[in-house]
Amino acid sequence: MPIVWRDQISVGNDLIDQDHRYLICLVNSIDLALRHEDDSESLLVFVQQLIAYTAFHFQREERIQKLAHYPQYEAHCRVHKEILGHLAQVERDVRDYHAHVQDGSLVPGERDMVAGEVMQLLRDWVLDHVLKDDKRMEPYLRKLPANFG
Repeated sequence: MPIVWRDQISVGNDLIDQDHRYLICLVNSIDLALRHEDDSESLLVFVQQLIAYTAFHFQREERIQKLAHYPQYEAHCRVHKEILGHLAQVERDVRDYHAHVQDGSLVPGERDMVAGEVMQLLRDWVLDHVLKDDKRMEPYLRKLPANFG
C-alpha cells in the first residue's frame, strides 16, 4: 500500500517538505518494483536513487537545522547516519537479490524476505523519522521563511 503525503507530515519548510514528498515517491516506486518479481533491475535503480537523494536531503536538512538553531541538531545528525547505514544494508540485500535473479540462483522465499525487510525499513524510516524526529523541528523551522535553506 503506497504512502500518501498529508499536510500533517509538513515540517514547516517548503524545501524539506518537497524532499519528503520525493522520498515518499521513491519509496512507493520501490514498493511497486517489489510487486513485479521479474523486475529486479528497476528495484535496484530505485533503491540507489533513494540512497543518493536521502544523502542529499540529509545534508540540506542539517544545513537548515543549523540556520534554525535547532537544539537537537547533533542527535538528529546521528539518526541520519544510522538511517544511511541501514539504507546501505538494504542496497547490499537488493544487489544480492538482483544477482540471484540474474543468475537463476534465487532461493525459494528470498524475494518475499527481501521485500518484507526492505519495505518495513523504508516505511519505518519515512513514517517514524518524518512523523517523529523531523516533526520536532517544526517550531524552529516555522520561524524561518517557508522556503529558507
